[in-house]
Amino acid sequence: MMIYLKASHISKEDLIKAKQMLTEYSKTQANIVVKEWWELAWRLVAKYSDGYVNEPSKMAQEVGYPKEWYE
Repeated sequence: MMIYLKASHISKEDLIKAKQMLTEYSKTQANIVVKEWWELAWRLVAKYSDGYVNEPSKMAQEVGYPKEWYE
């Protein structure tokens, strides 16, 4: 919320500057979210791979696939 308060004060002085600041903030936040989603995706791929559940410092647990998967 702070960014919007800051932008509202700037916008009275310079609308273009406020728009640029909000655009940069939005792009930065979007990039952070995308990066975190990819990190989660790769963790899930590493953990749940080829019918096993892989966890650090544990033996891989075979969980297999449902019977329908093999058909």
